Amino acid sequence: MRRAAARAGSADLTRLAGGALLALPGLAVVYLGFNAGGFFPGATGLAAVVLIAVLAVRIVAAPDPLAGFSPAVALALLAMVLLSLWTLGSSAWSDSDSRALVEFDRVLLYAAALALFGTVERTPANVRRMLAGLALGMLVVCGAGLISRTLPDLLPVLPNRENSRLSYPLSYSNAVGLLAALATVFCFHFSADESGARWSRILGAAAVPALAATLLLTFSRAGIGALALALVVYAVVARPRGLAGAALAVLPASAVAAAAAYAADALAQPDPTTATAVAQGRNVLLIVAAAALGAGAVRWATLGLDRRLSALTVSRRTGRRAAAAVAVAFVAVVVATGLPGAVATQVERFTDQNEVPVGTQRDRLTEVGNNGRVDNWRVALDMFDEARLHGVGAGTYPVRWARDRPLPATVNDGHSLYLESLGELGLVGGGLLLLALATILVGAAVRTSQGPRALYGAVFTGLLTWVVHAGVDWDWEMPVGTLWVFAAGGLVLADAPGADRGARPPGAVLRVGLSLALLVVAITPASVALSQKRLNQSVDAFREGDCTRSVQRALQSNRAVPSRAEPLQLMAFCDARVPGLAGLSIRQMDAAVRRDPENWEFQYSLALVRGAAGRDPRPAARRALELNPWEPLTRQAVKRFATASRRAWVRRARSAQLPFQAQRR
Repeated sequence: MRRAAARAGSADLTRLAGGALLALPGLAVVYLGFNAGGFFPGATGLAAVVLIAVLAVRIVAAPDPLAGFSPAVALALLAMVLLSLWTLGSSAWSDSDSRALVEFDRVLLYAAALALFGTVERTPANVRRMLAGLALGMLVVCGAGLISRTLPDLLPVLPNRENSRLSYPLSYSNAVGLLAALATVFCFHFSADESGARWSRILGAAAVPALAATLLLTFSRAGIGALALALVVYAVVARPRGLAGAALAVLPASAVAAAAAYAADALAQPDPTTATAVAQGRNVLLIVAAAALGAGAVRWATLGLDRRLSALTVSRRTGRRAAAAVAVAFVAVVVATGLPGAVATQVERFTDQNEVPVGTQRDRLTEVGNNGRVDNWRVALDMFDEARLHGVGAGTYPVRWARDRPLPATVNDGHSLYLESLGELGLVGGGLLLLALATILVGAAVRTSQGPRALYGAVFTGLLTWVVHAGVDWDWEMPVGTLWVFAAGGLVLADAPGADRGARPPGAVLRVGLSLALLVVAITPASVALSQKRLNQSVDAFREGDCTRSVQRALQSNRAVPSRAEPLQLMAFCDARVPGLAGLSIRQMDAAVRRDPENWEFQYSLALVRGAAGRDPRPAARRALELNPWEPLTRQAVKRFATASRRAWVRRARSAQLPFQAQRR
């Protein structure tokens, strides 16, 4: 009896660990969501360390840690591992180790997610649990964003450059829009899946109106377009028996919620905290709450329709023919209404119309201007033309854009994962990325015909939505909306229970060896995370005027990752204030320039510390202007130091503005 009890306890512990593991992607969405989407190196590094550590523990503790590992997982993982190594190695031709290291950490994070969940056995229950956790995590993040806009006194947030568009908590409105679109797809699936519990169908329907209002308030054209595409794809691919009931419950209620959000014009102004905006926000929240209750009530009333539709027996061939007939009818309607010609006209307008002329953010929804996207893509393609095989180097797009941009807009990414990858990593890096994504997407498509069609159809739809959206925005740099792609991708590519892998579970020695190797790999993201934490503290101390603490933290940041230039920049500015340390300040800034030679900020900083020391700042100022001709600071520096007077250099350098805009949190 003791052995039986022990086995039962062990089984319970295994199930508990499995449930916690499948909840991890959803928890990661929440953590990353409230840390600027994971854009900055600190959050990315910490997330990578956690996933690698969990994988190491799983390899040691799980009865069969590689139970789900399949050839498809191996192929996708091989592509990601090679991509990470190629990313890190690109520092050899980009002359910036730190930029390559930050990008390496991001690829490593995604590879760790793929490896971790690619070892888990693929079952409908496991996929459903992960999808539920993801939907809940995305709903929490989007819900916080909606509350910040409708109840600003309850959840006040700091203003940013996109204050008239909902961007909290990710700090980027288009990223919030994508997350809301994905959450809508997943919640709609749980509402439409007739095999799900009654409560999940009701709650899934109730969640969608709030997500619709959130998406609308981001005024993200790509997010709204992605959702429209996703719903069509889900209906055609998944074809759940509860689709009609879910649509009846969700679509009218969501339209009401979105219309209320659109009508609240004060919420789309630069200051959404005025008395008028607060009153409109409360009204919107009440309407959204009523719409959610209405959607849940209608879904409860239509549950009987699900039962009747489920009782119908339709062969797979008939279902496919029906889907094909609907698709043909849809195409016929599109052609008959002249939509292709209209689309061609809009595409031409998108290409030719750079800016989006809007009076308020609501107006941008009816405009088709590319908003600078075409210029972003041209710079990426110019980088690719320069070095087609290996690219210019990981993380170099921002400095190339600063140098070659045809307009003064400041961007940090190419707004297309695929074009930026070609520009930074060439055909090799771009090919490896496409191989990994294609393996995941094709694997998910295959699963729709092997497992529960609605469940895998929802996963496939979400993946396809992300793949399309990533082509026109910088989703790769926002792990909050990308990490799940590799977590879910690993799980859908994994083997099902009972698959003949032809191998026994690894022995104790191999397990320990693999775990130790993983922990060694985790040192790099851990070092970057620590370096970033100390750098942030150094910046804060510098802004508070505490140079002693700033230098201490900068030294700690530099020891964690010696290749970074930012700690040296801070130390140089602090030392420039101390009599007798002018030479040290210049040497430190020279070293920072050598670590990131194409970055205008360090050349500009070098001009300042040289000028403060009474040494000629003009060559560095001219070089900074060459690297960023549109930047007001570089233009001012050239004019400011256009004199041979050392006293003027010192005086003007000490009154110049410091370039801390690129300090990453």
